[in-house]
Amino acid sequence: MTQSAASRLRRAARRAFVRLDNPEVRHARVLVKRLRRRAPDVLYLGDSTTVFVGGADVDRRSLGEMIRGELAGRADLHVIGGGGYHTGLHAAYLHLLGAASPKPLVLHSLWIRGRYPPWIEHPVYGHRRAIALINGLDPSTPLWRIRASLPAPEPDEFEAFYRIPHRTLLGDLTVGDYVRPLKNGALAPDERLRLMYAYHHGAELAADADGIADVANLGRRLREAGCRTVAYQTPLSVETGVQVFGSEFAQLVARNWRLIDDAYREGMGGEARILETGMIFPAAEFIDPADADEHLNDEGRLRLARLIVAAVVDELEPS
Repeated sequence: MTQSAASRLRRAARRAFVRLDNPEVRHARVLVKRLRRRAPDVLYLGDSTTVFVGGADVDRRSLGEMIRGELAGRADLHVIGGGGYHTGLHAAYLHLLGAASPKPLVLHSLWIRGRYPPWIEHPVYGHRRAIALINGLDPSTPLWRIRASLPAPEPDEFEAFYRIPHRTLLGDLTVGDYVRPLKNGALAPDERLRLMYAYHHGAELAADADGIADVANLGRRLREAGCRTVAYQTPLSVETGVQVFGSEFAQLVARNWRLIDDAYREGMGGEARILETGMIFPAAEFIDPADADEHLNDEGRLRLARLIVAAVVDELEPS
């Protein structure tokens, strides 16, 4: 068997496994099992930045692994992270804490892009089916029942997704107006960069949007659970966005962060610790800023990990 054929078989096997044991539901099963044994000191609810590592990175540890290493000997960390793991999914996992005692400190990301309709409504990365299933569980659910085989989205689901409006710095477009040109590979590099940054980061959040209501709901669930918290803003390459759209881009990102932070604090009932890390990382600390993802390289991950750990230790061991 050729190497390419073996690779195709491995990819097919992984896809089949994901469908048979949905990763988001699997995280719920592992968390419930862990809570029944002994709650971790820190529950980390992250996103793709938590787990993604670049091919050229010398330090191959993920952000979650770096945080665990920095906390070694001081706190036990349980990590949940993955592609599109947004506020709505985080809130579902909190539902499983139940009467766990003592409650873990909850470390979690706040992520602008995850509050945009293209990510909330995405047929795969919106995680709607998994969220509904997890919200239907309770902490006493038998482990064998915390399992799901979720079907792959149908083509008509993606067609409906492509028709969703997504107004950005490029105007009143739909999801398909961004995704189709980006997928066909015919754009010049500067055109691709402009479209990517508009699609990923160039929309103005609205206070009355469902995505912002979900942020307030996450804060409310944390408050009702009685958990100590540390929240941080998932960084994005503002430097690259400014190169494309000028200072207007940075101003838009700053407004979006204020809206998210205010909604979170409202849900928390006032004060909440939020690390303002969303705009402080230069382009050189991202794996590939041209991709418009928030994935940090090893240098960026280590810097973020140390900022996070300092705040977590301060919450766990107040002076």
